[in-house]
Amino acid sequence: MVKAQIPVDLRHSLDFLVRPEHTTSHLDARLPDVLATNVIVLWMETVAALAVQPYLRDGYITVGIRIDLEHLAFTPINDILHIEANISQIQGSFIDYNLVAVNNMETVGKAKHRRAIVSPKLIQRQILKKNRLVLT
Repeated sequence: MVKAQIPVDLRHSLDFLVRPEHTTSHLDARLPDVLATNVIVLWMETVAALAVQPYLRDGYITVGIRIDLEHLAFTPINDILHIEANISQIQGSFIDYNLVAVNNMETVGKAKHRRAIVSPKLIQRQILKKNRLVLT
């Protein structure tokens, strides 16, 4: 699964521009033009996955299996959200992260996240198996 030892102190970060399609108002016009929580989750998962991908053997990926997020502040359209993932623990094929999201003024979110190292072939086999059950 792993081609090189994943450093336990590994850090990875990315910046994201908040656009109208990332806001709560995009989902429901009654809501404000601020970054939606589900987008923060998506971006945090993206940063965490990209952090370890170079250390995985070809044909392996990570998938998110748990996230505990505190959404602490609003982020308006055109703000930049900086997300950093720090590995806190590795247990077999499970990787735990601490994540933080900040804009130019404050901490927007904090999360604890767990990912599992898997083969996409395994996922595809499980999907095919489930599809067969639905068709019968």
